[in-house]
Amino acid sequence: MLIVDDEPNMRKVLADVFADEGMSVDVTADGLTAVSLINQNSYDVAIVDLKLPDISGIDVIKEIRRRNLSTIILMITAYSTVDTAIEAMKLGAYDYVTKPFKVERLKEIINDAVAGSRNRTIAAAGADGEGFDGVVGRSPQVRQVFEMITDIAPTNATVLIYGESGTGKELLAKYIHKRSLRARKPFIKVNCAAIPETLLESELFGHEKGAFTNAVARKPGRFELADGGSIFLDEIGEMSPAMQSKLLRVVQEKEFERVGGTQTIKVDVRIIAATNRNLMEAMREGKFREDLYYRLAVVPIMLPPLRDRREDIEELAMSFLRRYAEETAKPVTGFSKEAMQALQSYDWPGNIRELQNCIERAVILSKGEEIQSKDLYLSHRPINAPPDDSQEVAAEELRTSNLEAASAAEDS
Repeated sequence: MLIVDDEPNMRKVLADVFADEGMSVDVTADGLTAVSLINQNSYDVAIVDLKLPDISGIDVIKEIRRRNLSTIILMITAYSTVDTAIEAMKLGAYDYVTKPFKVERLKEIINDAVAGSRNRTIAAAGADGEGFDGVVGRSPQVRQVFEMITDIAPTNATVLIYGESGTGKELLAKYIHKRSLRARKPFIKVNCAAIPETLLESELFGHEKGAFTNAVARKPGRFELADGGSIFLDEIGEMSPAMQSKLLRVVQEKEFERVGGTQTIKVDVRIIAATNRNLMEAMREGKFREDLYYRLAVVPIMLPPLRDRREDIEELAMSFLRRYAEETAKPVTGFSKEAMQALQSYDWPGNIRELQNCIERAVILSKGEEIQSKDLYLSHRPINAPPDDSQEVAAEELRTSNLEAASAAEDS
């Protein structure tokens, strides 16, 4: 661990606390010495004060990130502003705390960061082609997604994620939340297609006791539970026009009433929505409200299907292989040349979710250190088989309309 703070008492307290936790600790009072230490050593955790006697703590964070993408960085400051926090987090800081603070709180944040570091990739890593589980890769499409979320994650902007089933929309929504200033607040998920229309209003906004049959007690809705955090509205295109109208008020005014209630409830919630439908076409058909669409699509993000980013298949496949080899304790270390060719030439209609299931099955069935093509069980759809014309046309229409939607949102 590296501690950079110009206050002697603060350095000593933090060094003693984390040394007692079993960490090896280096301390320094100025930024230039910190940079020298960073160039000599690799640190798992760095605590950096914003105000230093020579260079800025932001400059130290930049140098840490330049040298090591995996270091967990925590910024501490007595002069915190939202802009400063956003700048630090865009550079890859995990979090920031304002002086004075409780050391126990600092320990809690760092312990959470260390415990989750295997599943969490810093936003800055996106520019180098690394990512989080399900949306990794070095393809131009994925790099563009990472560049965008690095900018928008620390803000409160509403996000609309486009993508076919299995492309990782929920994973992306979770990642945006984790990199936001709301990261320690709730992340609440709602699948709008999975909840019957008659129950969706109650699920979103809650209900009062006696509001309907079986409403035996007051129940808070998902928006209430997400207060201070983020709510993920998956399959937003499946919502009925009546529910869209009620949702529009919440998006605009951040207020609602529970079903059967009269009390207006105000919430502070960031909305992240997702769809695999062509919402522009739904608007033309009168099935989706135009005003709601433009409220949701402040920042539209398109997740490409796996068939359009084949250069990422090997990296994804190896990531899943390592996971399932560890889980099953099998000595599988890679793929045969034929197996990898099969993976890269298959169209993956189920996208990343289908690839993940395929690799899990292959690891379980494998007999040696390499996955063979026969272990993949892709014969139900021949390699390089001609695509179904109707599906291909529909997919192309979706891709085209999503681009139009993104352009329209930007213009608005």
